[in-house]
Amino acid sequence: MIDLKAGDFFAVQGKGIISRLINALQKFWSKDHASIYSHAGLILDPEGTTLEAIGKGTLSTQNLFEAYTGQRIIIARYDNLTPELHEKAIEALRREFEGEGYPIYRLFLHLFPPLAKLHFLGRGVCSEVVAYYLWKIVARHRWWASTNPDTLADEWIRWKAYSVIYDGILK
Repeated sequence: MIDLKAGDFFAVQGKGIISRLINALQKFWSKDHASIYSHAGLILDPEGTTLEAIGKGTLSTQNLFEAYTGQRIIIARYDNLTPELHEKAIEALRREFEGEGYPIYRLFLHLFPPLAKLHFLGRGVCSEVVAYYLWKIVARHRWWASTNPDTLADEWIRWKAYSVIYDGILK
């Protein structure tokens, strides 16, 4: 069993057509010319309750193990996270992003990354939600609306402030 904690975050390799399109686009714009992960989210508790931007809404919850078992996933943790910092970041995230419906228009802005930096209407796609959280807990230097799941996973693997606690097929 994976030792999850509130404030962990993840990126997952999706299997559908939208996931494949996201990966192709990320690979095209990526500095390392690789892309594995097409979706990202936050983990709220040791049981695997997630907070993520999915079709139900900008900030929706589901269970990590029910939603992503059998898929490739990376789960990481910010080493200096405190419970107080986590709670403040979640409150700020809810104020900034909570809303009905997925902001599909934001995906189209990612076709040309400089356009994706335009953030309006208070909603973001999955990776933007995670990037905002990481910025609020002081794990990222800046928050840009144009962040994607592949970039986040690359940061978690390379930056010393993060620990990868799981990387593989979720069982």
